[in-house]
This record gives sequence, C-alpha cells and structure tokens, in this order.
Amino acid sequence: MTEEHMQPAPLAQHLDQAVVTAEIAKALRATLFSSTLSVAPRQVNELASQLAQHFYAFYDSRDQAAAMRQGAELARAGVGSRSALAMTEAVRRSARLHANPLAELPDLAGAFCNALLEGFMEARGQMLLEVQERTHRAYLAAQQSGAG
Repeated sequence: MTEEHMQPAPLAQHLDQAVVTAEIAKALRATLFSSTLSVAPRQVNELASQLAQHFYAFYDSRDQAAAMRQGAELARAGVGSRSALAMTEAVRRSARLHANPLAELPDLAGAFCNALLEGFMEARGQMLLEVQERTHRAYLAAQQSGAG
C-alpha cells in the first residue's frame, strides 16, 4: 500500500464545513441569552466559523493542545458553559450524521470536543480565580481605607 492510500481523505470531501459552521452557529444562537454571556450576537458567525475551522484542523493534525487552546479562547470570548456544550454537541452531531464513509469521525469529534471543553473549563476556572483575587484586593483596600 502506498503512502498516498494511507493518508485519510480530507474531511471537507465528506463533510461540508459551511454546514458544520451553520450548525454550531445555530447552537450558539439558541443558548446566547441562557446564561451570563458577554458574546454579542454579531460574533456568533465568527465564533462558529473559528470552531469549525479548528475541528477541521484537528481532523488533520489530532492536536489536542490546539483544541484545548480553542476552548480557552471560547471562554475568554465570553462563551458560557451551556453554549460551549451546545456548540460541541453540534460538532458531535454533524460527525455522527456524516460518519459514512469516515467511521472514525465520531470518535475524532469526541476527542476534539473533550479537549476543547477541557481547555474551556481550565480557562473559566482561571478567570474565576482572577475575579476572586481582584475582589479580595478591593475588599482589603476598602477595609484599610475605612480603618484609617
């Protein structure tokens, strides 16, 4: 078997990136106002497109760290937990619906989504710690100025 036959076919041959992007955008829009998001409605298509691009890149590279970085970017962009879950479910659903002839696609989508959510959760945790630290410093400053 030649090396050419061992390479997986590009994902775009079997799964239209525009379709995946539209599904992710639909999921994000459905959850946009369900939590304390700071994502503007005009950012939906851009965030969906970026997530789809990272999924397609993951298909080629299997780079877990890149997926985690994308999850962290979603957290920093203001995407809420419910939206992150809905967006990754849209990726998983697209992979399940278009798995034939790519039998490994649902598993790859799962690995991508898990790494993305791990990065998302780590970034959200770090962001919460930073808010707590700022709040604590402000409390201490207020306490000192009130005592003086």
